[in-house]
Amino acid sequence: MLKKTIYSVIILLGGAFLTEGFTVDESPKYSCILPVKPVEYGHFAPLVYKDNGQLASATSNAILLMNGDRVTISCDPGYFQYYPKLRSLNAKCVEGEKLELEDGKQETWSRSFACELRVVEEVIANNLPGCSVEEGNIEGMEFGYINPIRRKSLIVGEACYSTKEGRTIFVHAKSEPLRAEDERYLRSGPHPESRNKMDLFRALRQDSINSRLEKKMDKNDIPLMGSKTLLTASMLNNPQLHLMNRLTWNYAISYNHDGMHHWKDFQRGLEKITAKNHVEIWAGTSGLQSLNDISGVLFDFYLKDNKFPVPKFLWLVVKQGDKATGFLFSNKPKDLRRSIDKEWKPCSESCSNYWWFPDFNYGPGSDPDSVHCCSVENLRQIVPEVPAIPGITKMLDYGENVEKSMD
Repeated sequence: MLKKTIYSVIILLGGAFLTEGFTVDESPKYSCILPVKPVEYGHFAPLVYKDNGQLASATSNAILLMNGDRVTISCDPGYFQYYPKLRSLNAKCVEGEKLELEDGKQETWSRSFACELRVVEEVIANNLPGCSVEEGNIEGMEFGYINPIRRKSLIVGEACYSTKEGRTIFVHAKSEPLRAEDERYLRSGPHPESRNKMDLFRALRQDSINSRLEKKMDKNDIPLMGSKTLLTASMLNNPQLHLMNRLTWNYAISYNHDGMHHWKDFQRGLEKITAKNHVEIWAGTSGLQSLNDISGVLFDFYLKDNKFPVPKFLWLVVKQGDKATGFLFSNKPKDLRRSIDKEWKPCSESCSNYWWFPDFNYGPGSDPDSVHCCSVENLRQIVPEVPAIPGITKMLDYGENVEKSMD
């Protein structure tokens, strides 16, 4: 049991630090290849801007610069760990991880440019559409980053989070900023309490889960639990923003189970289209799962008493122009679903039109029914948390002809 506990904690913490997706293009045209993480399992990576104020090109693994490229490296709204009085630095690419500062001194990226705080920040936002704060204990948030060259807070998304339940109701993000605010907006705005996230981490400790369920279930039936990321930075076509994985809303309680890797496969598929199309994304959790106790009686599955519900579904909507499609993911592994389950009501729409959609018919534990494609209207009939999304006239159609045009 101790090994299970240690393994679960490593998975939980490691998942929050690692990024996934494209491999680094080590073409000779790039002189500097700067890891997105400046220190392995370590501190927060800064953002790197070109002279025109745009973020430098990046894969999910590294920021890519050419020899002589002049950049601004920013920890705003925080400060550098080794330059504690500075929020940003100007530097020039030399080679590898070596950068030259304005005073001529050369520093190594992984050793010298960590931030003391994350560069992606979230602030509490009232009157968020679709987020009924009047119900109490529900918090609207906006998140983004500060561009030190343009001196603006760029808002890339918004989220609705239940502090009472400890779950994400929905998040809305866009591959382009939703809007710009004064730089002070993210720097000094009211921030959500970090204890919400820390309480979830504590509740996800496998020893805590075992202790709570051992009187209700056979110890061999207690599931191993973890968390899944709702959005990745590559879905926003902005891999440098991988630290949004650390934000309060970007955690969905799920199982540590081989079958659940389908959610990550699904996310990687979505990254292929969002990297080449200006899209909007809505994602969230819905419902509450139940388990059988020793006597066969169903009980609601919370990580703690009436808090941190294990959702029935993870869901996501992708919109481009006036087209949108919903995707519904069963959060319960196939071997834990009961034949009498009534919660799984898949949509009737076909997923065959989506060239990027993963093939889930492979290997042990395969579950081709884990994800379903839906019209937004049909998805909302199953998932009431989907907020109003205006301007939709038809479903997306990313077929084979689109794949060829993207090559």
